[in-house]
Amino acid sequence: MAEPSPAEAYAAFRSRRSTPALAAFADGYGFDFDDYQREACAHVEAGSGVLVDAHGMEPDAVFALLKALGGDIPKLLVVGCEPAEVSERMGLSPPVAGAVDQAMAVVRELIGEHESGKGG
Repeated sequence: MAEPSPAEAYAAFRSRRSTPALAAFADGYGFDFDDYQREACAHVEAGSGVLVDAHGMEPDAVFALLKALGGDIPKLLVVGCEPAEVSERMGLSPPVAGAVDQAMAVVRELIGEHESGKGG
């Protein structure tokens, strides 16, 4: 990655000074946040509402944001399926659509275990 110009370095310094929590949060990643990510995090830091594009956030980014906001998840269970294809389109592929009922049964079972105290 190229060295920033003096003007870019100064702008980054001013930005980091005005949003210290965002700067600390962003330091945990090996890439620069885009304008949308920086703006959203600055709104969160300022205490105002923000829309988050969950499609663009990897799970590690979601959990890091949760931690930065003071949240915690003591236990997380993920139920999913591997897609047959990942091309951009509307709707579920036939294999994924066929797995929905089975996935819902697993989710209901996990919820039942949690509510009964058997799920740990």
